[in-house]
Amino acid sequence: MHVIIVGCGRVGSTLALELSESGHDVVVIDRNANAFRRLGDNFKGRTFKGIGFDRNLLAEAGMRSGDKRMLEEINRTVCDICSDFLFVYHDNYKAKLAKENIHNGVHVVGNTIVEVVEKYKPTTQKLNNCIILDIHRPENFKYKNRLENIINFAYSMGDEHNLPVYMLGFPRTLSMIKEYNIN
Repeated sequence: MHVIIVGCGRVGSTLALELSESGHDVVVIDRNANAFRRLGDNFKGRTFKGIGFDRNLLAEAGMRSGDKRMLEEINRTVCDICSDFLFVYHDNYKAKLAKENIHNGVHVVGNTIVEVVEKYKPTTQKLNNCIILDIHRPENFKYKNRLENIINFAYSMGDEHNLPVYMLGFPRTLSMIKEYNIN
């Protein structure tokens, strides 16, 4: 298996060493060449100094990329290349993958966020009879104060407008709410 690891911190270096020792072809990319010291002298893979979403660097490392400005887009690019099955929202996303020479295993499945809230969609006229709270981004749920502020604001708006608040149940978010003991 060909593996590219972006970042040679504690997790990246440990993963790289374990995969390399298991006989996999491993490439590690990091902005800081000193980070490669964590790999030691026995690392059998290759290392590249640079940014993990640099098109030329990834091509040299064995992957394709584009101009990525968001972490999610970087992750999507890495996952697209490594995956046997790709699930996209719409046909135009499938067409974009085709332009990137990815044709096999691409399946159009619709937008999972839209489908989650579909049951709350009005069947006739828009009723504005509830507040739907969507906290799925790590930057919003991994910090206790931020998570509490978002939830408190939603409920204060619900109280102010006499509307119920429904929170979408994303497992990581629910886990953090439980860990932080937020009611």
